[in-house]
Amino acid sequence: MLHYLSAEWLEAAAAALQRVVLDPPATEPFELETVVTRHGTGSPRNVAREGAVGADAETIDGTTTGDDVRYLFRFRGGNVALIPHAAADASLPRARISQSITVAEDIAAGRRSAHEAFANGDVRLGGDIALLSRHAALLSAIDDALAEVRSRTVFSS
Repeated sequence: MLHYLSAEWLEAAAAALQRVVLDPPATEPFELETVVTRHGTGSPRNVAREGAVGADAETIDGTTTGDDVRYLFRFRGGNVALIPHAAADASLPRARISQSITVAEDIAAGRRSAHEAFANGDVRLGGDIALLSRHAALLSAIDDALAEVRSRTVFSS
C-alpha cells in the first residue's frame, strides 16, 4: 500500500503518468502546480485569515512555508509528467491549486468533488487559472491515469 503524498506515492503516480499519451495532445505546453498544506482541516484561506504562524502555515499572499507537499504536472504535446518538489519553468504558463491535506485527501479518495471544495472556499487557485478551463479534458486524463495508484493508496483521514 502507498501512503498518500509520500515519496513512494509520488513515484508511483509519476510512473503511471509516464504511460499516458494525451489524445488530443496539449495545444500549448503548461504546468499545474499543486500545493498541499499540512496545517490541518482548515482551508488555506481560513488559515491566512486566522493568522496562523509556524513552519507549516500559509501566508496571506497564498504562498506556503514549511512541510508542504509541492509537485507539478507538466503538459507538453501528448505527454504529462508529475515532477515532485520541482521549481516551475518560468517559460511556461502555470496555474496553481492549493489546499489542506484534509481537503486533498477527501478529493483524492472520492469523498468530495474538487468543484464542491472550490465552491466552499477550501481550494485556492492562482496563476493563469484560465488554463484549468481551457485544458479540462487533459486534467481529466490525470484522474483516469491515477485510478490504479488510488486503488493502492492509504489515506490518513
